[in-house]
This record gives sequence, C-alpha cells and structure tokens, in this order.
Amino acid sequence: MFLGIIIILGLFFSPTSELSPVDIPPEELLVETKENYLVEIKEISPIISNKTMIPRVKVTIKDKYSNKTLVNLTFKTPEAGYKFFNDGLFLYGYYSGWDSGVRSEAVFLDHNLTPKWWKVCEHNVSTYESIYFNPKTAQEYEGYILMLGSITKGFDKVRGILFFNKTNGEFIKVLPAEGFDLLVMGKKAYLLSSREKYYLTLYDLETEEVIKTIETSIEVISQPIDPFTGVSIDFVRGGNYFALFFSEILAGNGVCEKICIYSLDLEIVGCIDFESHDPQDKNKIIRAMFVDDYLILERNNRKKEVYKING
Repeated sequence: MFLGIIIILGLFFSPTSELSPVDIPPEELLVETKENYLVEIKEISPIISNKTMIPRVKVTIKDKYSNKTLVNLTFKTPEAGYKFFNDGLFLYGYYSGWDSGVRSEAVFLDHNLTPKWWKVCEHNVSTYESIYFNPKTAQEYEGYILMLGSITKGFDKVRGILFFNKTNGEFIKVLPAEGFDLLVMGKKAYLLSSREKYYLTLYDLETEEVIKTIETSIEVISQPIDPFTGVSIDFVRGGNYFALFFSEILAGNGVCEKICIYSLDLEIVGCIDFESHDPQDKNKIIRAMFVDDYLILERNNRKKEVYKING
C-alpha cells in the first residue's frame, strides 16, 4: 500500500487551541519503564524441510541489569516482535507483505518467563477449518488477548477481532470486523482500515457494537512501485488520548510523516506534519509517546520536544 504526496521541505504544525508546543524538559516527564528484560531479535540460518527453505528468527530475552541470557526461542518465520503485557511477555513470529498469511506464531510468557501457551497458525488448503491470526495486532482485554485474524470453515471465512483466553490460549470467539491494525483501551477497541482513505472505527467490546466511524486525513493514492518506498501507520497509546503515526518513504528518497491525536471518543485534537527531501533528515520523527496529557516527539537527532494537550 503506497501513498503519493507532494514533498515540501520542513516541519508543519497544525495549531489548535487543544494542542500546543510547551517549553518543558522531556526528562521531567519521562520515567524509567518497569520492564526487567531486554529482548533481542536476530535472523538465523534457515532450515530445509521437504525441499522447502524455512526461514528462522531467534528471540533472546536477557536480564536488563546483568545482561545475562534468560530464555532463547526460535520462530519459523522471517520476522519477530514482542509486547510487554500486564500479565507477562508476548512474543511472536510472522510473515509480512504478500506472504503475510503463510505462518504466524505466538507465545505468552508469565513474569517468570515460563511459557503459558504457544500457538502456531499455518496456511493449509487441505484443512476444512482453520484460524489465522496477526500477532502484531495483539492487545490485552480483561482475561483475553485480542488479535485481528480470520476463521475459515470450508468456503466460509469470517474476518475480525479474535478473542483468545489469556491463561491457556484457547480460541473463544470472533467479533466480525474489517481492518489491519488494532488498539484496545479500556472496554473500547479502535480498528484502522483503508479503502480510498484510512478510517478509524470505534467498537464497544462489551456490547460488540460499532459506536462510531470517522475518516482520517490520510488518503490512499497509488504511486509507482519502488523497492525503496514504503508506508507504516502505527497506533500510539496514551491515557486519555491516542495517536496515529503515519510515515512514508517516497519515490525519489523523500519522507512524509504525520501524527494526529484523537480523544477516546474519536474527536480530532490536532496534527503535526513533517516532510523532507532527505529520508535521513535530522528533524525526522522517529518516535512518539504520551505522558499524561503531554505528547513527546523524538527526532532523528535524538532531540525531544513536548506538546501539551489542552482538550
């Protein structure tokens, strides 16, 4: 999925009364995270099975303070990731791009790094009933882990939000929905989808009903295929707000970024834009985070700036 956007050098701020830059040292707001582990991900040599080359990636968990290796895991996928949850550490392996449905793996470790469960989904045309999940979208909700995915029975496929029991990994149910990324905050789920534009849909997880759908300010426009271009859109979690962080490397080595902040009821608070001819520009935004009612942006030169949300 690619976007075509006119490149203009510089930083653009869409000022509103609800979002304004403030002169506060970021260090006064940031606190050390509670995680006691470091997670390292490394691609390792593939294996050959039935004349098929199977990629592998190794995940190593180390003590944050001593750097001692505590756990090693290997996924039979080309990529891997992790998320720190309230009840443990969620590790996963996955395929991305055109072969994203080939195989996914997920393992949930408790705080002692003991595996509670390990699930694998693999494409198999001969299977009548199958479950596919996208572990990159995993979110906590009460006694469940939620992931976007699909349930297939014969020729019938239902896409949506899959509910898995957090204790044993058992599949519980599916909430029909369309989208490619998921954020859960409290009893609300936010689903990002795309057609000619990007849309945000708010679901009530208790009633399983759609509350609201809005159109974002980002359009989906095709541009020439280029192996060096690419788009990423990520949720940034806050307390009373969340953000969409859009970043694109354009043909011609340009970069376009946009961060839009929303209330939990999907009211737009404000947006910050950055565009440059140089994808390594020192002012490129590499990270966004919330601390209470403040948004902190980290630039490519490691400098941080703070915005106050007054909504």
